[in-house]
Amino acid sequence: MGSSVLLWFGHLGTHIWYLPFLFVMTVVILPLLKKIQKGDFDFTWLKTMMKSNYGVFILVVPMILVRVLLKPIYSEYTDWADFVVYLFPFLYGFLFMSDPEFIKIIKKKTYLFLVVGLISSLYFLYTGSQSPENVQEYLHPSFSLYHLEISIVAMIIAYSWILFFLGFFARKLNFSHSILVPANVSILPIYVLHQTLIIVIGYYVVNTDLNTFLKFVIIAFTAIQAAVLLYKIIQTNNVLRFLFGLKKKPKRESSKSVNLENTMAFDK
Repeated sequence: MGSSVLLWFGHLGTHIWYLPFLFVMTVVILPLLKKIQKGDFDFTWLKTMMKSNYGVFILVVPMILVRVLLKPIYSEYTDWADFVVYLFPFLYGFLFMSDPEFIKIIKKKTYLFLVVGLISSLYFLYTGSQSPENVQEYLHPSFSLYHLEISIVAMIIAYSWILFFLGFFARKLNFSHSILVPANVSILPIYVLHQTLIIVIGYYVVNTDLNTFLKFVIIAFTAIQAAVLLYKIIQTNNVLRFLFGLKKKPKRESSKSVNLENTMAFDK
């Protein structure tokens, strides 16, 4: 059983462990991302393959290989095996958004991903329900035929559902609205804040005699409002803006300049 410094992201960050994951991933493959952005690679062969009936699943092969080879060694959740597996969808997302032709291919295959995702998910649930040992073998596998089988199924599930929702949203929700730009900019600060607020508020609320549903409502709505309020404060200070991933505030900032800044950030 392996271990790594990556496990500290989960221990310290609980369910926002993926933010340092994304940071490390970006640092590691930044040179590759820059080359993709500049168009240094010719992906004609990949697009041709993805246009064939099931060729679009070629990109799931590296994910399968990584899980098969690394998961028995680094079996802990968010250890090296998971890190490398997650690295591929991260890279694929950047690749897809760098070339509209990939999005067109995915849109045409949207319902293929849905069908494959449903079938593979049902099979995964079926095998897990057959024996508790199957569940344990999935979570902490050894090098075995079942590990190979369930790794193939699990990676196909992950890949299919990610691309189904990407294709579905590209087909049905590809529109612009004035609220989307500032909302997009606010995602990271509010997301970073919400966990701490939920824990602090929940610490006091869960010990009351209120019913469970009312506790949930109080925690949810109080945390949301507090996160938005703190975000508004963060916007006014350049040090806080930097710490929460926002661009530096212009010296003279009107409501119009804020919208222009956000639009430029969104376009980039």
